[in-house]
Amino acid sequence: MDHSNLRRFDRHEETLEKLTAHGDTLVREMVVPEDEIRVFYRDYINSLRKGAHRSAKDNPDHASILWEYVKAQEEMCDIMERDVVSCVWLLQKH
Repeated sequence: MDHSNLRRFDRHEETLEKLTAHGDTLVREMVVPEDEIRVFYRDYINSLRKGAHRSAKDNPDHASILWEYVKAQEEMCDIMERDVVSCVWLLQKH
């Protein structure tokens, strides 16, 4: 599987440096639990599939493009679930 999409993400330390580079203070960091992330991505993919199914029915000439998009999103979600840690940060602005 192609992991080139991961290049758009910075490492944790780099992200924190960028968040605080202009004097803001990191007050709190919350790592989003893996089970919540999994549910989020599964719901997202299920919603995409439903939309693609409806659109493909109405526009059969575009069905293959729609399903290619869904497949690409499924692959990206798998990568995100496995290789990316999702966080929420609370910053105090200075």
